[in-house]
Amino acid sequence: MLTLELERHRERPFLCLDEDSDHPAPCLSFGELLTAVERLRQRWAGLSRRSVALRLPWPPPAATIAALLALADLEADAFLVDTELPEDLVRDLLLRHDVDDLVDDELRVLPLLGAGAHRPQDVTPRVTLLTCGASGTPKAVEHTWRSLTAGIPVQERLLQSRWLLTDSLSRYGGLQVLLTCLLNGAELVVPQQVTATSVLDTCRRQAVSHAYGTPSFWRDLLASTSPQARSELRLRQITLGGEIVDQPLLEALSESFPEAHITHSFARSESGNAEESAPSLDIDPALDRARAIA
Repeated sequence: MLTLELERHRERPFLCLDEDSDHPAPCLSFGELLTAVERLRQRWAGLSRRSVALRLPWPPPAATIAALLALADLEADAFLVDTELPEDLVRDLLLRHDVDDLVDDELRVLPLLGAGAHRPQDVTPRVTLLTCGASGTPKAVEHTWRSLTAGIPVQERLLQSRWLLTDSLSRYGGLQVLLTCLLNGAELVVPQQVTATSVLDTCRRQAVSHAYGTPSFWRDLLASTSPQARSELRLRQITLGGEIVDQPLLEALSESFPEAHITHSFARSESGNAEESAPSLDIDPALDRARAIA
């Protein structure tokens, strides 16, 4: 399904890795990403319907995004892991969840459980994300590609939108931003660093229209940048996720970005059960379909 979207939008720009300079950053097209996915799919044919972990660095290079989509095409069970997690913790998690292979950040396939077993064709591929560990050790939360994309709006007006990525693709929020761009033919903009100054400069240079971040991220941005600098941005939508938000933050964002529609999604626990934090906010229904498996 996801590679069909790449084909549909193949002439459009997809990925812009901002380089913290005033020179235009090169952008990868949907078609170029599709070519990379097809090469990996052929190279990794043996991973079809296996359980495969993928290490996801920051900033996520095009090759890593292609690897994620290739695993989806191969109907592998994808277990997504941030490269910043300690190696011993990752090994323990992967062994506990019977992961067969690990694809590292250089796209090398490292067998973990020997020959392993291929999942039957009639079993839906899983996508496993790790929580941030705010309530202790990170927990594995199981989704499917269908559940992850079911709540994403596909609208003609989003075709020209440019989305800022501030969260790892191994996290629910970051992955939702990526999938939103894929399904809508929108452009994904990635800063080199997720700091207030770097993000503000990236938004200004790349004319970002939609931005996602945790409430902590938005508080830091408001505290670390001037009203004049923020007034140069033309954000049409701000989404907060991953943490509970308070009314003062919402009011501060509304004052700083009066043209932006502000939405918020969060989970009552890290297992992904969504609930509303303020009556005026939109809550992502896809969170309610997550199932904790740790």
